[in-house]
Amino acid sequence: MTLYSKDFTRLQKTSLSLGAVVAQYQNVTIQKFLHRTSELFPDNIHFLMCAANASLMAGSYKYALSQYSCVSQKHPNDPLPILLSSICFLNMSMKRNITRSKALAIRAIALIGKYRDIREKSGPKQEIYYNFGRLLHQTGLVSQAVYWYQKVLDEPDPLVLVDDAVTGDQIFVPCQKYSLKPLAALNYINIIQKSNPGKARQLRRKYCII
Repeated sequence: MTLYSKDFTRLQKTSLSLGAVVAQYQNVTIQKFLHRTSELFPDNIHFLMCAANASLMAGSYKYALSQYSCVSQKHPNDPLPILLSSICFLNMSMKRNITRSKALAIRAIALIGKYRDIREKSGPKQEIYYNFGRLLHQTGLVSQAVYWYQKVLDEPDPLVLVDDAVTGDQIFVPCQKYSLKPLAALNYINIIQKSNPGKARQLRRKYCII
């Protein structure tokens, strides 16, 4: 694979293919190849993100953080590396051998807030609110997580671009397929099912039954 690394950088779709491979197969060989390629071509953001994602899934959170920081320095308005950096800090705070777990959790919350500020300018509200609530839920701040899950449920379904069957023009229509309401409702139910079973039952019937 090393012999073809220079050729890979000339292909625009190669990073997408490698990202799909990394997502499906967590292999040490693939991880080493991505790290070598990102070191050979440090200006290639796509390979740098692939290497960082491989490190994140392998549990090498410090290495992933350094790579996400490089991406954020070159693209400060990109919310994705900021979100993934927040996940790295969150996972590090949950390790048993970490003594400053609260400080790491605070860093994760601070970064998710920065992600929200950047993503709100162009991204769908459901995605932002769900990611914020999910991180707070995982840190144990369930009362705050409920607030953000409720905001997900209050948002309309995301709009997708489709061809109109009558006119042939492209129009935006709500699409329930990409809605995060079922996931938000399920997490909401797990939090309140003991304290408020009636509300939990209502949410399950409305969002979690096919």
